[in-house]
Amino acid sequence: MHDCAVEAPPLAGPRRSAGLELLGETQGSGYVESTFLVRREDGQVVQLSQLLYVTLEHLDGRPAAAVAEQVSAAVGRGLTAEGVDFLVEHKLGPLGLVAAPTSADTAAAEAARAPDAVLTLAGRRTLVPAGPVDRLARLLRPLFWSVTVVLVVEAAVAGDWAVFARHDVGADVTTVLTHPAQLLVVLGLMVSSMLFHEVGHATGARYGGARPGIIGMGLYVVWPAFYTDVTDAYRLNRAGRLRTDLGGVYFNLVFLVALLGLYEWTGAPVLVMAAILTHLEILQQLLPIVRLDGYFIMGDLVGVPDLFRWVKPILTSFLPGHWHDPQVRRLRGWVRWAVTGWVALVVPVLAVNVWVLVTTGPHLLATTTSTLRDSAGQLSLQLHSYAVVPAVVTALSMVALSLPLLGLWVMATRVAGRLRRQLGAVAARGPRQRVAVVLGVTAVAVAVAVTWLPDPQPVSATPAPPAPASVPVPSTTATSTPAASTPAATPPTASAAAPTTPPSGVTSSAPNPAPWLLPLNPPR
Repeated sequence: MHDCAVEAPPLAGPRRSAGLELLGETQGSGYVESTFLVRREDGQVVQLSQLLYVTLEHLDGRPAAAVAEQVSAAVGRGLTAEGVDFLVEHKLGPLGLVAAPTSADTAAAEAARAPDAVLTLAGRRTLVPAGPVDRLARLLRPLFWSVTVVLVVEAAVAGDWAVFARHDVGADVTTVLTHPAQLLVVLGLMVSSMLFHEVGHATGARYGGARPGIIGMGLYVVWPAFYTDVTDAYRLNRAGRLRTDLGGVYFNLVFLVALLGLYEWTGAPVLVMAAILTHLEILQQLLPIVRLDGYFIMGDLVGVPDLFRWVKPILTSFLPGHWHDPQVRRLRGWVRWAVTGWVALVVPVLAVNVWVLVTTGPHLLATTTSTLRDSAGQLSLQLHSYAVVPAVVTALSMVALSLPLLGLWVMATRVAGRLRRQLGAVAARGPRQRVAVVLGVTAVAVAVAVTWLPDPQPVSATPAPPAPASVPVPSTTATSTPAASTPAATPPTASAAAPTTPPSGVTSSAPNPAPWLLPLNPPR
């Protein structure tokens, strides 16, 4: 007879997802109740209520009854085993925070990880890994010392006055616009400025104690854009998050000081052109409309990380009887008014932009196609004549024209997919909802068709009268000069017209946008 070791049965309760990190309470939150942060293995930070956070904290494989007992003692409110199962299945599981026991749950968790918002980066690709970004951010931390910040701001103001008040900037800009080689230099400087902008976000996060991630590139709305993974900055206090948000614009100022100083030393026109575009980049980044720096600055000021999530609740609260909606009342008093003002600003601006895009879509497509066709012909002529620099400028112009079309296609695909899922969910509720969905889709399709189809040309029922025959008019002068020898009597031929081939680097139809006017990058 042998002694057999009895193996303890494995724990059958729910568990947290692998690699999940509990970050603790949100600092500077704009909510009435405390909120807490967790970071998934993929780096995404999720905000939870106290009940969900404490429940997740105790999901270590123990039975639901034991978890319910510990959570009840921690939060001071009763929670049953059935309540734990409900939270795991309907709250934590869809967010990808609980280990999925089945393939169906795994698929649902993966779907939760994929961003569904339209105004987010698509097609992300890594440019600089997290390791080199972190080492560079550590090296540049002295730029965030208070003395350094004051000196940089003063140098930027003094440099602007010295350059734009004492020099003929207009002549330098004209020089750059008429020399394709200098346009390429300006393009290189602006790309460098955008990358340095992203390093500023990483350095700001590292200065506050957060770990910056990769620097990458993606497609934002209709333009390519750089981004920096600074999700770890959400665990910082409000000052640390604002430093991270403003780090990109601050590094633009550092870059601007360098440009202005070099211009004072060398007088190179490309430097002042790059300085002007850097000013525009800073102004654009501070706009709070879409997910640029201004959006994140606004969110961290009020303590609400995702402002677009509040558009629907805020608009719904304006309906009669919904002002005291419980979801909106989660925000503090002054935070609610601030978010409401942001919604009142953003929704009309985005609506006007969408309307202009829809109504001018056919003209935009036709103009872009025509310009690309003419640019292709021009590029062929430049390549045959070995004009390398103008050919590069023309090729970059064609890329700059093509990218918005690609971006519009990607955005339209994402919007269509999201609408299909939402309308499918509405139609599944019953026959009336299906009829409403069909009628709504039909009305939108007809409206788009009426807007996009060309206007029919009116056809006259009465045929036009024939052109009158040419009758020679006798000369009233006393001289008898033969008509064949009179230059005015000879109609102009095609050879007498202006040359049809445009000059080098310029297309012959609608003007191409300057290749250096690339979109400016959102920070995240």
